[in-house]
Amino acid sequence: MSSINTFVVKDSRDANTTATDVVPSKLFVTNANAWSYGRDLSTYFTGIAGGSYSANIVCQSGGVQASGTITFASFANNDTITVNGTTLTGKTTPTLATEFAVGASNAACATNAAACINAQATLAKMVVASASGAVVTVTAIVPGPWGNYGTLAISAHGSVSGANLSGGTLSASSAVISCGL
Repeated sequence: MSSINTFVVKDSRDANTTATDVVPSKLFVTNANAWSYGRDLSTYFTGIAGGSYSANIVCQSGGVQASGTITFASFANNDTITVNGTTLTGKTTPTLATEFAVGASNAACATNAAACINAQATLAKMVVASASGAVVTVTAIVPGPWGNYGTLAISAHGSVSGANLSGGTLSASSAVISCGL
């Protein structure tokens, strides 16, 4: 995967604000919210430049992506997995975009589930999935702690590594710009 640069702002209005306090809904800009998000960000930086706010701006390069796993064990028709709030249903005969074939084995089920996760337009902006045997690994696209906000669940016949993706961290390499501090 190519290098991704991350932009983190520590806002002085709240001494407890950290990089892990980034709001997940603001991480992934879609066509529907790009203009609004850009306007909000522009207003915020105008406030910093005008002295209304003070902030440390941290520019990161690299970091570690958060990840988690879904393990299938005799997954059955109508069992579900949920990734970042999107519910996907295992079906003997899938007919919808949010359905995947249960398959003849746990490995086939995992392969089909990973393909279904990757085919979801919303999820494709946040995570990538891969299968190995009966296990699907879900990895946040953006490195850093905000990937740890990603969620996983399974209704039955399997397990998840945890309710959230984990292991996402910032890199040790960064540049800090202080504004108005």
